[in-house]
Amino acid sequence: MPSYPADVEAILDLPPKYRAILYLVEVEGVPYQAAADQIGMTTVAARAMARRAREKARLALEVSGG
Repeated sequence: MPSYPADVEAILDLPPKYRAILYLVEVEGVPYQAAADQIGMTTVAARAMARRAREKARLALEVSGG
């Protein structure tokens, strides 16, 4: 397996739906409403999931020392 920077590893370790919402919103720049439609959830749920995904990634980085 290739070696990735700690921040990328933290994102890759997230469950698939968390990775998907972060990728769509943060990398692709897709608006929350469009990302929500693609994933099959409400905009409110997509915003909440993105917030939880960021928090999980941040905590993983703190634990790993990254």
